[in-house]
Amino acid sequence: MFPSRALTKRNMAKLLFVVQQYAPEIGGLATSGTRISGALAGLGHEIHVVALSSELDSGEAESQQTASNLFVHRFGRSKQIDFTLQQLSIFYQWLHEKHRFDAVWGHYAWQMGFSAIWFAKTNELPSVLSLRGNDVDRQLFPPGDFSRLSWMLENATELVSVSKDLAEKVKTINGRSATVLYNAVDSKLFCPSDGPSWDARRVELRKELGVAPEELLLVFSGELRAKKGLPILMETFRQIAAKRPARLLILGGVRDKERAEFKRCSAGVPAEMLIRTGHISDPALVVDYLRAGDLFLLPSLWEGLPNSLLEAFAVGIPVIASDAGAIPEVMVNGKHGVVIPRSQLHMMADRADRFLARPAVERNAMTDAARNLIVEKFSPEIEREQLAEIVERIVKAERR
Repeated sequence: MFPSRALTKRNMAKLLFVVQQYAPEIGGLATSGTRISGALAGLGHEIHVVALSSELDSGEAESQQTASNLFVHRFGRSKQIDFTLQQLSIFYQWLHEKHRFDAVWGHYAWQMGFSAIWFAKTNELPSVLSLRGNDVDRQLFPPGDFSRLSWMLENATELVSVSKDLAEKVKTINGRSATVLYNAVDSKLFCPSDGPSWDARRVELRKELGVAPEELLLVFSGELRAKKGLPILMETFRQIAAKRPARLLILGGVRDKERAEFKRCSAGVPAEMLIRTGHISDPALVVDYLRAGDLFLLPSLWEGLPNSLLEAFAVGIPVIASDAGAIPEVMVNGKHGVVIPRSQLHMMADRADRFLARPAVERNAMTDAARNLIVEKFSPEIEREQLAEIVERIVKAERR
């Protein structure tokens, strides 16, 4: 159900939406950017997405209309990011001359986000800077560009943060307040199993994965890399597998630059015990795999608000996670699952053992509470309502 406020021709806006990655590229940034731009278009605004592409030649642009009021422009990057951003500024100007944007949305405070806020500033357009987590963390300390981050935070008309934790960091940097806009998940798609028909499917799917009936199936979802706790995940699995039959299902890929680290961390673990799917483009298949698992592990060291956590909650698989980023804002230890301080992640295997030793009624109560939390507070409808309010504010700023 869409927001109750009706959009008139006057308060409909044309937005330039700038994002580093966009579907079908993988990762949380592409997922959130695709979802939010689609939600804005669903509110009736005309959205022009600009995203970088490694498939196009440097400076080459390719445009596609994906809905009546949603346009996606992919722009070929060069080897030098500074040259790419200079080319982009020309492309933005060309688009602006054609469409006369009312505002600019920079999704992720990194290089593309900077280019979005710079373009808005030079054209006297209101802007939104959407902070996702790692974009702030990676610029706080050397060799990150703190001055660039500070400039973006100072010059964006409105700041949007994916968590309270991130909003507090922003306030520490320059005293400005950010609107907290949590990620959302479709609880109709990401939902628990539906009775006997699924029970048979679950048995068959686990068999296809090579998982024996007595084996514990641990699940990790996302791009497996250092910030997601790659070494901790592998050590946790190694400890659990030493005590009971178990396998680890990794839903997603391992980044190229992390492959050597993955090989090092998984040394000594039989290859058949690690099930790697690679990137999965079909969300319904992700749902099936999550349902097939027994325990979801998320040992992240840094986070914004991981989509994978919300999806696991919605599906009903028990979760053990770190307290990184917005995770403790969403997840109450002992109510929705198990939250472990990052200083104690070496205890994750022990916490998993303790959780699995709990009576089934207690474990089920946690997954039910987690599922209810998603339905009540992290729905696309709630996200759209907040987006409508944000755009209304910046359009008013532009028309003063």
